[in-house]
Amino acid sequence: MWTVDEARKFLEHLREVDDPLYAAYVLILVLGLRRGEVLGLAWDCVDLGGEQLWISRQLTRVGGRLLHRKTTKTDDSTASLPLSGLCVSALRHRQRVQEEACKAAGDRWKPSDLAFTTRTGTPIEPRNFNRAFEGGRIPPYAYCEMLVAFIPWCATRA
Repeated sequence: MWTVDEARKFLEHLREVDDPLYAAYVLILVLGLRRGEVLGLAWDCVDLGGEQLWISRQLTRVGGRLLHRKTTKTDDSTASLPLSGLCVSALRHRQRVQEEACKAAGDRWKPSDLAFTTRTGTPIEPRNFNRAFEGGRIPPYAYCEMLVAFIPWCATRA
């Protein structure tokens, strides 16, 4: 299990190297979102001014097909979630990263409402998201163990 200090250092490192998925990891650690919920997050479910978001969709792979489902794993998943200042800042940064990627991709950009996309606007493959763990960007813990860190992390950010 991660300590609060490990979670903090991890996020600081991602911010320093300008990792394009920094905001995704912030949402996972601070809000406890599942991978599919983060990858399926649409901008129309994010209210940065009101500092809240709604998880109403998820991105998952089933039977070899990438699916953007309009339902979540549990009914509680669709509740409004308050966003801390860290989450708002990270999502604003994500908007800028995505706008820059759109400009750089030009005609190759595939428009979508997803908050987290590849450099060409396509959905992020869930397995590719996991590769960050295998590539050494994340301490060698299982994804689920990383989620356990979100409770003490939130307590230090309140």
